Amino acid sequence: MTQPAVSPVEARTPDAERHPSPTFEALLRPLLVTAYRASLYMTRNQADAEDLVQEAVLLALRGFAGFEAGTNLKAWVMRILTKGFHAGAPRRTTPARPPTAPVDPAHRIRW
Repeated sequence: MTQPAVSPVEARTPDAERHPSPTFEALLRPLLVTAYRASLYMTRNQADAEDLVQEAVLLALRGFAGFEAGTNLKAWVMRILTKGFHAGAPRRTTPARPPTAPVDPAHRIRW
């Protein structure tokens, strides 16, 4: 029999990331809708929101061994999501304002 083809990405991905423990998936699945809604609120873009959730899930999976059972998983995942948003968001700066031209007295509003 032939073995199933493995994509180059799967070949480089550790086994733990390819096949997460059922506990992780069972715990995380109910939080995905909430995470997506929060990321959509933050990014205001459907594609960016999906990418943000995907990155947060990947980071949560990598750090799941350090998660303490009995603590708030939702808060932990949402914190990962928020930090991921802030890390990927471009720095917001106030745009330079164009110099103001003197206002012609004929165009002033009179009350």
